[in-house]
Amino acid sequence: MRKTTSAIAALAVITARLGAPADAGSLLDANSLLDQALLLDERCETYESIEDREILLEELEQLLDLRPDDPCIPIIVALLGGSSVAEVPEVPYQG
Repeated sequence: MRKTTSAIAALAVITARLGAPADAGSLLDANSLLDQALLLDERCETYESIEDREILLEELEQLLDLRPDDPCIPIIVALLGGSSVAEVPEVPYQG
């Protein structure tokens, strides 16, 4: 799970970097980006240490309400056992 957390943190930082305006005054320096990635990594890791499903569900609900694009959400979902996959049933042939 550690590699997944690190990969998600890195992707979140890259996404933030690419979405930033291109002028020189607003670009973040490399140290700031690394600090942000490490903070995100640490925050997501805290969810891995929670063993109580009820607490994890509460955390997931709060994140979905407050920050639905939070990169830690997939980690919490995985810790809860993954998500179900919706399936569209086939319509029987009405020939």
